[in-house]
Amino acid sequence: MRTNVGASERIVRLFAGGIMLFVASGWFRGRMAHRLAQAAGLELLATAVVGWCPENAILGRDTTQTRPAEREDALAR
Repeated sequence: MRTNVGASERIVRLFAGGIMLFVASGWFRGRMAHRLAQAAGLELLATAVVGWCPENAILGRDTTQTRPAEREDALAR
């Protein structure tokens, strides 16, 4: 599986996912919002750890750094 989440985006996802889980654990107990915040936090943490995001793949978005030769090949296609 090819990664599509870059290093800086991974850091942001780790931070945001941690905050989402923290907020979900304290403020939304027993509500649907609690479950949604948990799911969003876990998804952000998982994609940060794995380096691949299904939403990025669907949208064709890639935030990894590519080498100049790879960029030229992609532009030539």
